[in-house]
Amino acid sequence: MNCQPSKIKVFLFAGILLAIFIFGAASVEAANWYVRQGATGSNNGTDWTNAYTSLPPTLTRGDTYYIADGSYSSYTFDDAESGSTYITIKKATVADHGTSTGWNDTYGDGQAVMGSIMRFYSGYYVLDGNGTHTVPSNNTNDYGFKISSNTSSNILGIVQFGAYGLKAQYITMKYVHVYNTTNGNIHNGTTGVRFYGVETQKYIKLTNNFFENSGKDGFEIPSANHVLIERNYIKRYGMWHNQGTPDYHGQTVAIFYGGDDIIFRWNLWEANEGQGLIQIAGINNTSNNIRFYGNVVFENYAQNPDSPGFNYSGGIFGNAWNNNAINNVYLYNNTFVNIGGDYGGVTIFPNVGPYSNWYSHNNLFYNCETTTKGAWTAYGYHASGGGDTAGGTSEQTGLNSSIFQSYTGDNFRLASGTTAGLTLTSQSWWSGGVDSFFGQLDYNTDMYGNIHGIDGVWDRGAYEYLASNPPPSDTASPSIPTNLTAQAISSSQINLSWIASTDNVGVLGYRIFRDSSQLSTVTGQLSYSDTNLSPSTSYTYTVSAYDAAGNNSNQSSPVSTTTQSASPPTGNLLLNPDFEGGFTSNLANNWNITTDGSIGYLLSQDTGYQGLSQKINISSPGSWGLFYYQTPSFQLNQFYDWSFWYKTLGTGSLRAQITNAPQTQTILSESLPPTNNQWTYKTINFQYTNSLANQLRFSSNSTSPYWIDNIQLAVASADTTPPSAPSGLAVQ
Repeated sequence: MNCQPSKIKVFLFAGILLAIFIFGAASVEAANWYVRQGATGSNNGTDWTNAYTSLPPTLTRGDTYYIADGSYSSYTFDDAESGSTYITIKKATVADHGTSTGWNDTYGDGQAVMGSIMRFYSGYYVLDGNGTHTVPSNNTNDYGFKISSNTSSNILGIVQFGAYGLKAQYITMKYVHVYNTTNGNIHNGTTGVRFYGVETQKYIKLTNNFFENSGKDGFEIPSANHVLIERNYIKRYGMWHNQGTPDYHGQTVAIFYGGDDIIFRWNLWEANEGQGLIQIAGINNTSNNIRFYGNVVFENYAQNPDSPGFNYSGGIFGNAWNNNAINNVYLYNNTFVNIGGDYGGVTIFPNVGPYSNWYSHNNLFYNCETTTKGAWTAYGYHASGGGDTAGGTSEQTGLNSSIFQSYTGDNFRLASGTTAGLTLTSQSWWSGGVDSFFGQLDYNTDMYGNIHGIDGVWDRGAYEYLASNPPPSDTASPSIPTNLTAQAISSSQINLSWIASTDNVGVLGYRIFRDSSQLSTVTGQLSYSDTNLSPSTSYTYTVSAYDAAGNNSNQSSPVSTTTQSASPPTGNLLLNPDFEGGFTSNLANNWNITTDGSIGYLLSQDTGYQGLSQKINISSPGSWGLFYYQTPSFQLNQFYDWSFWYKTLGTGSLRAQITNAPQTQTILSESLPPTNNQWTYKTINFQYTNSLANQLRFSSNSTSPYWIDNIQLAVASADTTPPSAPSGLAVQ
């Protein structure tokens, strides 16, 4: 048995790490990693120069991965979960790109195209295109990430949540353009977003995205619960009108085999079509708690009269299959424009059943056809014009296009107020309290944050009208947030939480302050994570509440905490250390070589101490020699163990160095004795005390061949063991 010292150290170190993991003796430190197409550095992800050229196949829990502009391959997120620790994938921008080392603003002024399929096969991810808009947008430049598919047949979906035996949960996807080049021209066409139905996918947020073009179905959401689809622009989802008939089973949204606690709010839906817009089928299970409010569903004026339609069996919103019970459905304050006509009449609200607690109020219909209402628990206070009436109690009829700010320009904000709709906050089913996942289940604001009924009239439709003469002013400030807590969970992240404020009209959001300067704002949540902080640093936080009228509470009592100290990285810090990772033009991958240009040398791969080695044969010396190096991520004042096997032939001198390129900042420079063609093991312990000495390298300017293999660089403890006491002292 041949047990070399380097291997023993590695095995022992791995065992220690395993024990720490099992017994929970160490915390995991968050880190930032960098991905850039075309990067030519060390490909270790530590900065923009040495960025990964693609997202690594295995990601680290708690870490953030910044991705620069470029084209990347499709990706499957399937990392093992670790409690509730998230992985964040964020588009790098000029304003937010992590480290500035190696950064160029051209890396962050465009899009990162993430292949044609995105799969989530495990949970706790944030995919953030790093946009800024809050109102739905169909401008592709507003989205940092794009998933671009060109297939006409992919029923599994462009974005996939879960698979057989694999569950996706606690995932947020925002500011992503999900695009397919074809739409709706075959029955088994491409699905836009699919939740795998055998497993229960849950706690999924799709916010501020642009979903464009699908085939058979747009969104398939079977057996899922706690799903939020908010502030998205959704265009041409479902069976498109060039199919010729909507009687195929193509829906814009299909909720079947059960599905609970699903909210669609403040979305713009353009030119969607098929059997139904939102179709719920309690196949083999019931569905409960579906909300649809603040949405605008339309065909644009330029395409009219080729307006979209939803057939008699499905309609805008309903249960086309009449299976198991569907309970607690709330459809209010939406605007529908130019819906219907392609198929000789469209049912907006079909008959539903079995059911309980279906409520529909304050919706506005313009140029819509055959708006039969079906059997709702309560149905009324709608408005209509330019087409068929909505029916129900207290309907406002006879609207014309001047009700909108620009009907021909597809701007359906109100140019004048409607008659008063139903005040929904007084209804028994209304739930406006804080919800840990949705923020609130029901909101009394439109997508611009305008409060319904603040002027005494709750307008019908998705938008609240703001008169030129302002309503009675709201001058009351929200109460001060209480019980603010700050918890340092790593060397770079502090988590905040607080108890909600109250207000006479409603709290719109919260402002976060760090060290007396405003850091951010949040809406619909009572927590915030402050990231990219410095290790071992104290920070002080306060929080204030604000409402839609611009009233601000005083700031909360301050809390302070200190980030954890940075933990050193583990394992071998070098890439391709044993040369089994391949060679390019006889130079080992991830290694670099520099000469003065006058030296004569030849590189080759050769038999190593184990496996392959790098051979360097210097045939004639130069003025300062040859340097063979990597630039690992050192931490200042940390101790390291550097070990390797080497072999020389003749009397040539090889040096091991920790230094910079011109050798003006040197921590270590040790001459290695000749080995007479015998493999020799060497280990060096050193402390990294100079941040300018960034190269770990072997150098030589002597005529001779040299071999190196199995190079290890690992974090070590300081050598605090004193020598043994002298013995055998004799007195004569």
